[in-house]
Amino acid sequence: MEHTIKDGQLTLCVDSKGAEITSLTSGGKDIIWRGDTEYWEEHCPTLFPCIGGNSGGVLRLGGKEFPLRKHGFAKCMEFTLEEATGESLTYSLTQTGDTLKSFPYAFRFSITYRLEGGTLHVTWRVRNDSGETMPFMVGAHPALVLPGFNAGDSVHGYLRFPEVDCLLSTHTKTHGLAEPGRTEPFPLTDHLLPLGNDTFAGDTILDCTGRISRVELLGKEREPLVRVDFHMPVLALWAPKAGCCPFVCVEPWAGCCDEWQGEKPFDRRPFVNKAEPGKEWTLSYTLSVL
Repeated sequence: MEHTIKDGQLTLCVDSKGAEITSLTSGGKDIIWRGDTEYWEEHCPTLFPCIGGNSGGVLRLGGKEFPLRKHGFAKCMEFTLEEATGESLTYSLTQTGDTLKSFPYAFRFSITYRLEGGTLHVTWRVRNDSGETMPFMVGAHPALVLPGFNAGDSVHGYLRFPEVDCLLSTHTKTHGLAEPGRTEPFPLTDHLLPLGNDTFAGDTILDCTGRISRVELLGKEREPLVRVDFHMPVLALWAPKAGCCPFVCVEPWAGCCDEWQGEKPFDRRPFVNKAEPGKEWTLSYTLSVL
């Protein structure tokens, strides 16, 4: 079921399946990709309790293996709408018999969307309701629209990184797995990464340096469109078809994909978070229309 809220500038629609944003508009213009089978059917999935692929398709915990799909199960599950106001929506998800087969912990995961002055605030709360320390990851996967996309253009837009002059990407392989020790620099001119038809020829740009907390999307003429603000250690950038598509994903992650042929237990993987019994973690990011 979809729910809609407005704040005078933004209109947000969220589907209870995955508590996923299905559209975000400003003045009738799309900010979030509406989905299309030609490119990508999703819009803005939330990644929980893992991010990226798991080596062998399993989580390793306590000497056991638990099958878990890429990016976790939350994006495929029906959330409960806990609270709705004129400008906010809060959804929640708790463990089920099926989730316990993949992730052996009792938990409560909530997502709050709030509109304020042209900014979408997204807040995640992860509570450990089990009797032992719970490792988890959580991340965002918003697809931001590139206005006026034309496949024949050499540049479809730009990403601006005001804090750095070079991205350092960890190499990724198929199935969403990282190849540690292999990195590739992406030098930036005036802090800008042009988005062309081959920008993502190597799939995901995965910066795990923790240096980035702000990304700005600019149009073809370098006009400012959207700003993403966050405080998470990993930033992933991705688009299908090597980048020849009408959107780009700017993904703040509190966690990271597993290593290629890795066998580390989930609770020892890089960037994993750990919630003690009864404790709650809160993380957030914002999308602002410029």
